[in-house]
Amino acid sequence: MLTKRIFIIFFLTSSNLMMSCNSDERYLFPPKPIYDCTNDKLWGHRVNTAKDAIITLQNFNGVETDVFYFNETDEYQTGHDSPSGISLDSFFDSIPNPSKYFYWMDFKNLSKNNASNSANKMRHIIDKYHLNNKVIVESSAADLLEYFKQKNIFTSYWITDISDNDFQFLNELALKNRIHNKIKKHHFTAISAYYKMYPFLKKYFSNYNIHLWTNGLNTESDKDKIRKLSYRHDVKVILVDYTDNFLVR
Repeated sequence: MLTKRIFIIFFLTSSNLMMSCNSDERYLFPPKPIYDCTNDKLWGHRVNTAKDAIITLQNFNGVETDVFYFNETDEYQTGHDSPSGISLDSFFDSIPNPSKYFYWMDFKNLSKNNASNSANKMRHIIDKYHLNNKVIVESSAADLLEYFKQKNIFTSYWITDISDNDFQFLNELALKNRIHNKIKKHHFTAISAYYKMYPFLKKYFSNYNIHLWTNGLNTESDKDKIRKLSYRHDVKVILVDYTDNFLVR
């Protein structure tokens, strides 16, 4: 009888510990990905004009577009290093049937001053062009992405490249803990990073939805590196600078 009681106490204690652990490690159970096409993970990278989008979307199911938001005009403009003067509305207006495709919005100037208004505007654009579940907003400003999450917009947390000179003070464990805490707090749809960061992400976050960009990979031999990344179950989207979608030939 004593043995049975000990077993019951051990079982209940173990169960509580397991539940506590699972509750604490919620980031291990990511939300449904925005895109989960096993054999076609490539999207066009840095597609900031409607002309480029129309061409790129002939071969890819999604594109990455860089955007800036302005409170004064309640307007998004496309552009990588600076605003282009092209409104995001005109960008979508020019794409035939834009709701067929997926869009990764790299938000360049998300700040406390524009977070609320920009989230409202993005929700308006999504509704206007029937893009529900087709848009993901990316930023390194983890806390401000919460404004988009509250509008039922997918979010991606931009991960620091630990090799970047500005972040060399971060060691691997410190960066892992920083990401861990942000994911626990905000539960993003995905985390996104430069492809050279993948070994680090694989080591610590292989159960999460991972989006990668592949700047600098543009030769025939480089395609093999991208193919290997595409075989990973955790990698959901890979941005490429090729004009052809070589995964679906």
